[in-house]
Amino acid sequence: MGVSSRQLWADIPHWSSVPEDFVDRFRAAYPARRGAQPWRPALTKLALLFARHGVYPEDVIAGAERYKRALGDRVGTEFVKWAITWVNQRGWLEDDEPPQDLAVLGPVPPRDRQRGCYFTGSMQAEYERLMSMDFGRA
Repeated sequence: MGVSSRQLWADIPHWSSVPEDFVDRFRAAYPARRGAQPWRPALTKLALLFARHGVYPEDVIAGAERYKRALGDRVGTEFVKWAITWVNQRGWLEDDEPPQDLAVLGPVPPRDRQRGCYFTGSMQAEYERLMSMDFGRA
C-alpha cells in the first residue's frame, strides 16, 4: 500500500488546509517540464495561500490547465516555468489564453520605428501632418 499525499507532505506548515487530492490533480494539470521540477516549494507556498490568503484550490488547478493550453508545443521543454515561479507570480490569475478571434482587435496600427511606438487614428494623421511640414530646413 502506497503513502498518501497527506502523509507524504504532512510536515509542510498549513498542510491541513490542502484538499486530499490536490497534489495529484495539480501535478496532472500543470504542464510537464524538461529538467527539474521541484514541487515541494510550490506546494508549501500554496498551502500557506490556501490557509491565510483565501486562495481556492480549484482556481489554482484551472489556472494551471489554462497555462498548459497556452504553452501549446512548448509543454515538456525548459520554457515551462518552475511551479514555484508560477505560484509566486500568481499564475492562476493570468489569462494565458489568446483571444479566440483576433479580428476583434482590429488592424495593427503603423509603427514609428524611430520612436518605437504605435500610433492610432488621429495620432497617425497628426504625426504625418507634422512630418510633412517644412521647418526651414535647408
